[in-house]
Amino acid sequence: MCCRDALFFFLLLIDLSKATVLAQFALSSQSQDEVKHNIAHGIAMLGPTITLDTVVETLVIGVGTLSGENGVQSLR
Repeated sequence: MCCRDALFFFLLLIDLSKATVLAQFALSSQSQDEVKHNIAHGIAMLGPTITLDTVVETLVIGVGTLSGENGVQSLR
């Protein structure tokens, strides 16, 4: 897989709304120590959801590429 294909899958799997919420956690900090704490808190809250979403999307793409549909197989 070349870099162009990897970038496509990365952009497909990224969830900008969750990334925005995580950035808001970081930006709501008053000090450097609080930044680390807020990011850790945001990951603790969003981590399981992000992981589940990524696993499901990866499985859907994987199963789709194994199907007989030509449009889905072109993603490989």
